[in-house]
Amino acid sequence: NPPSLYSSDKLAPFSNDAKFQRALSIFDRLTPFQTHKIGLFYGGSFGTKKNRKGDANISDKDKILMATQASTDFWLFAKELGDLVPVRHLKYFSGGLDTSVNSADGSFAIVWFENNSSDDENSPVVVDTMAIFHAVCLMPDGITNRKRHVGNDMVHVVYGVESLEIDHENLAISGHFGFVTIYITPFKKTDLVQISVHLKNGLDESIRLALEHVVRKVVVSRRICAALVRSTAIHADLICRSMIQDKLGLVLNCEERSKRIHEMNRHLKKT
Repeated sequence: NPPSLYSSDKLAPFSNDAKFQRALSIFDRLTPFQTHKIGLFYGGSFGTKKNRKGDANISDKDKILMATQASTDFWLFAKELGDLVPVRHLKYFSGGLDTSVNSADGSFAIVWFENNSSDDENSPVVVDTMAIFHAVCLMPDGITNRKRHVGNDMVHVVYGVESLEIDHENLAISGHFGFVTIYITPFKKTDLVQISVHLKNGLDESIRLALEHVVRKVVVSRRICAALVRSTAIHADLICRSMIQDKLGLVLNCEERSKRIHEMNRHLKKT
C-alpha cells in the first residue's frame, strides 16, 4: 500500500496563531469561482426623468448614464441575463457594490451564476462563474457614483438603441476601460434584434487584435439574445483582463488563490 499522504514527513502544520488567522482571512476574500462585472445600460428614449433642466445640453452618453427608467423590453432582457438579487446578499462577490445596510449603490443587482445547482443561489461550492451586471437603472441617481462602477468595467452592454447604425463615438461611456461595448437594437413588431459589438477607439494594438474576433453585427431572435450577449460579454471581459494582467493582477481566481497558498506556505511554515 502507498504511504499515507498525511503521515508524510514533508508535511508540517501551521501554527494557529494571530498571523495565520490574518492570512486565512485575506485568503477567504478570494472567491473560489471566476467572477466578472459588466456595465448594463438602457439606451432608449424614455431612460431619464422628464423635464430635467438643461436636457438639451446633455450628451447622449450622459443620458445613458442618467437613466432612471427603462422599457418593459429592457427588463425582460435583463431578466434573461440573470437574477435580480439583493445586493446585501452578495457576500462572496459584489463587484464593488455597497453590501452594507446603507445600500449606497442600490438595493438590487442583476447576477448570473453558471452551474448553480444549489437552492442557495450564493453558495460558492457549486458555482463555476459569477457575473454581476452593473445596471445603472438600479443605482441611485447621480452620474459620479454610477460612473465609479461602470467606468471600471471592461465591457458595457447598451440595450434599446433605436438606430441600426450605431454612433459609437457619441454613445461610448468615457473612462480608462469600457474596451468593448455591445449594443442591442430591437426591431419593432418582430421577434428579432440586432447585436453590434464595438471596440473602444484608441486601444493598444495588442488589445485590439486580441478582441478583433468579437466585433460583429448580427440579427438574431430575442429568444437567444440575452444568452448570446452574456457569453460574448464574459468572453470579452476575460480577454481584456488577460491583456492588462500586469495592472489588474491574475485573471483567474484559481490562479490567485494558488499564489496566496504558496505565499502562506512560504511565510508561515514552521522552521
